[in-house]
Amino acid sequence: MMSAFIVKRPGMHTSLGGISVTIYFRRSLLLEAASLLRRDGPAFFRHLSLSTAESELRDFVQDHFWRIGQSMILKRTDRSLLDHVTAEDVDYLAIQLAQSPLFAPTSIPTLYPIVPIAVEEAFEGQTFCVVSPDALVEGAALPEAWREAVVSHQFPPFADWDGRKESPTSWLLVRVPHMGTGRKLSAAILGSLALTVSAPYRYQFTGRKVFGGSCQLKVGTYSLRFHNSLTPALSENIILKRADRDWLSVLDGKISSNADADIRQIKALQYYYRAWFLDEAERFPINCMALDSLLGADGAATESVMTGARTLLGEEVEWERLSLLMRLRGSVMHGGAPDVYESSKYSKYYAKYGTDPITDMDAVVTECLRRSIFGASFVEQTDPYADIVEQQRELGRIPPAGSGKTILG
Repeated sequence: MMSAFIVKRPGMHTSLGGISVTIYFRRSLLLEAASLLRRDGPAFFRHLSLSTAESELRDFVQDHFWRIGQSMILKRTDRSLLDHVTAEDVDYLAIQLAQSPLFAPTSIPTLYPIVPIAVEEAFEGQTFCVVSPDALVEGAALPEAWREAVVSHQFPPFADWDGRKESPTSWLLVRVPHMGTGRKLSAAILGSLALTVSAPYRYQFTGRKVFGGSCQLKVGTYSLRFHNSLTPALSENIILKRADRDWLSVLDGKISSNADADIRQIKALQYYYRAWFLDEAERFPINCMALDSLLGADGAATESVMTGARTLLGEEVEWERLSLLMRLRGSVMHGGAPDVYESSKYSKYYAKYGTDPITDMDAVVTECLRRSIFGASFVEQTDPYADIVEQQRELGRIPPAGSGKTILG
């Protein structure tokens, strides 16, 4: 694998040029090193691809070639770099590697502007923060050096920006050593926020304008870009209040945890987030994956998911009904039906229980995630139209509550 770059000493001004060098990496050995880095290195590498790990390692060698490759500059050779360096050079490289962001990462605050989430009470955790525009600069979410530089009511959040500008309702700040990790963790965070929305509103999207972007605040500089919105265009804002701080603290702790159970729960939230944007048929298998990630066991996925769901939901769920729903899951997940509507168990379930199994699976997955990850600390969003709905029920224009019984009653 060829890599061409300019060799310069650290701190050397760009106008002074440098020496052009071309080196070749053995792909098999680079792949082995990247695999070891993902397996034994800092936890954030598990969120990144092997190709990204390879790129980080190549960049490290290039950054330090001015020291370790001096004897090879202006020479052509097909021998290994190790044959040309001294023992002191190898020791130097090992020390620099141990002290580099590859093995001693520092958390960099990364900002994501959000539209359909309003924050009445800021949450500032160790790994992430969800704050209003005012609280972004008034609280402790940002590094002190950036608080006066950031214009929190616009994205990009800088006064000298003269391009496209948008207005966020709130900010999600994630402290991570790599932008790729930020996107993965933001999916888990926003997936947990999707859990707070009751079923009638979680998938009601409108034509309201939403946008997406990210801004990584480094020492003395920043990088930013626009991209697709990190949330769908919800019809009603999610409103975070003081009561949400307890379960958000639970999530903050799990995100930074290396415990296997916590890692599984974060992956389940990422699946749930991915399903949030999809239509019903496409959402079903992804929700099944979220449940498998949360409760599944190697070699006995269906049985362990059923047992785990029954344990979490207790007597609220009928075992026979849950069993048929899980068999429908199995036919979709294991190649029996490329579309949930094509499974014979879909119409069988609908006829027997009078409710859409897609709706029931969504209810099971949502409640299992809420109880398993957050327990009693979790707070669901209030129904913004509860009074109107109740009034219409009294007038007989809406069926009584519970008339269309779902799997959870």
